[in-house]
Amino acid sequence: MEKELYKNRSFSACIHAAYVLFATNLKIILRRTWLPVLLMAVALTFNVLFNLPDKHIHDLGMSHPMVTASIMGTAFIINLLAEMWVTAVIASLVNQRPLKANLMRVLVIMGIGLIITLAAAGIINFSHSFVFSFLVSSKLATPSTAGAAGIAITLLLILLLLIFTLPFIFSTTKFLLDHEVRPSAMFKADYRRGFSRWGMLFGAMFFTVVIISILSFVIFVPFIILVTSQTINQLGMLNGDPSGVPGYFFWLLIAITLLTMFIFSYEIIWAMLVNYYVYGAIETKEKLKEENTSQEKESSNLTETAK
Repeated sequence: MEKELYKNRSFSACIHAAYVLFATNLKIILRRTWLPVLLMAVALTFNVLFNLPDKHIHDLGMSHPMVTASIMGTAFIINLLAEMWVTAVIASLVNQRPLKANLMRVLVIMGIGLIITLAAAGIINFSHSFVFSFLVSSKLATPSTAGAAGIAITLLLILLLLIFTLPFIFSTTKFLLDHEVRPSAMFKADYRRGFSRWGMLFGAMFFTVVIISILSFVIFVPFIILVTSQTINQLGMLNGDPSGVPGYFFWLLIAITLLTMFIFSYEIIWAMLVNYYVYGAIETKEKLKEENTSQEKESSNLTETAK
């Protein structure tokens, strides 16, 4: 797959380069990723169906809780494994490393991400409960005011979490693509380097999310229409009205959901490529910075020698 990863680019140029790489190599990407992406789409479709406003599905799930939990758990595991597979495949297309080697690196990143997520969730939940309980028990605020304070603390912690985890986009991407990098570098030198380029990372991620949101709004229109129709129909049936949707409606909903999730997964793959180009641009900028600093020192030494 032709690419020019290490080049001095702005974040907008990284977004454009990722689009060009994705568009010009779409056949290769589809050929290498269609199976794991399909598995992801199937798993996501199951999750959607189990959360769909449908009395029949709800009653079936309530009457067979173990079967429902097993299906949802299996869907979650399949989705997780498929995500790892896709990430490793795209990394292999970029760094030309074996799939197995990249899978091991993806596994390390996923494990670290899980630990950080669980720790952050625990801290946020504890902080919210502590602030609420402290204010109410000490009679410093009414329950409603204490609840608002707890929400404010939660939002502040989420904001801080986003600020301080953003550099991990760079450090984890470098760890995935450069197999000479040790896991500890994700929290040390590479994290510091990512933090020093926080603005570039934020700009790239912000506009990537905006673009994906716009594309998803268009892609999800049929899905939203069908889910809305399903919801309205179920509300009518609860009030005693007969079903107003045709017999094939449920299968149509499954097909549209599956197709929507399949397409959406390729939007995420494009976002991965944006991360790769941002990583390459930051590495290049840092290298140029080091070279300029070295040249300035050499010039300064030559000037002092001449004096």
